[in-house]
This record gives sequence, structure tokens and C-alpha cells, in this order.
Amino acid sequence: MHAFFQGRGFPPEVTARLVADGCVFRSAIGNARDGAGDPAIEIDLHHWRLDQGGGWRAIRIKDAWLAEFAGHGVPEPARIAFRWATFPTRQAYGPSDYNWGIFAFALPAGTKFDLQMRWTEAGAAKSGVLRGLTCAAPEAGG
Repeated sequence: MHAFFQGRGFPPEVTARLVADGCVFRSAIGNARDGAGDPAIEIDLHHWRLDQGGGWRAIRIKDAWLAEFAGHGVPEPARIAFRWATFPTRQAYGPSDYNWGIFAFALPAGTKFDLQMRWTEAGAAKSGVLRGLTCAAPEAGG
């Protein structure tokens, strides 16, 4: 992650914070259905939650990160790279659609948490929980 952020022009102090306290996951989300008439899957990250044992709270979405970066002098090209690398806040997936991206949960390295995901399928609300996720610790040397 250090090379990813630094290579896109993030200042060293912001890069160090993201590596230590960003809790970045690379993920893929999609619609496994593949029939022409199958329903779309829609996500809105405003409705996703995480829990570290003290109750569910909203995840940090890209708009919050981008506002912080602008306030800390992160150059526009680096902010654009982050915007394109992270999941869209809202997305609809037709049959066989998918995308890859990163989530930055704003948790310290080593933090364990559960992630509640919510989506709609053909207008019906669905949810699932990924339990026992752990934020990776930075590797020695950066």
C-alpha cells in the first residue's frame, strides 16, 4: 500500500498515515447472475456498517477521505487516483457486472472488525456480515 499511495503522488506523511491507520482492503463486488432478465444488484456504501465490538457504525466512504486529503494538501492527481481506485459510493450491477477496488476503513493496523454489507436485489433489501476481518500491519521498513 505504501508503494501504491506514494507512487500516485501522496505526500509521505499522508502515505504513512494511510498505511498505518487506513485499513485498506482490495475487494471485488459483482452480480453473479448472468441471465438477460436477471435483476440488478445495487449497493450504497452509506448503509454499510462495521463493528469492533462496541456496536455498528458507518464505514468511512471515499468522499470523507477526499475532503480530508484536500485539506492536507494532497495534490489533485493523487486525489483523482484515489477516487478511481476506491469503490463507488453507489453502484448498480447488471447480470455478470462486477468491479474491483479498495476500501479504506480508517482503522489502526491490527484492528479486528465485522463488516455488515447491505444491498438490494430486484428492489428487495438484503444483507450479510463478514466476521473477523483484521486490518493488516505494515511490513517492516514501510
